[in-house]
Amino acid sequence: SITDIKSACKSKDMQLWVKEGKQAKGAFVTKIAQYPQKNLLCVILLGGNEFNEWRDEADALLNAFGKQHNCEYVELFGRKGWGKVLKDIDYKEVTRLFAKEII
Repeated sequence: SITDIKSACKSKDMQLWVKEGKQAKGAFVTKIAQYPQKNLLCVILLGGNEFNEWRDEADALLNAFGKQHNCEYVELFGRKGWGKVLKDIDYKEVTRLFAKEII
């Protein structure tokens, strides 16, 4: 929930990044996933306007932040359309996440 994400950002378990212009153009939320063999920088949420204009800046920021925290990969789950937008900056589609609520 939004409340959970706010709490996690305040406690620094997640990070909120905002692309500013005259007004906010977009934002994304990340979390460092720590595993015994490697760390991953996970993009939990990503959205906004005119993403192609600030995509490379966001990618550079993710790479620098990930490197600073010993992450080996940046990962994100998203719809098929992200593949086209991210392909030329070396993101590869590995999987798509599907889920079903248990009732």
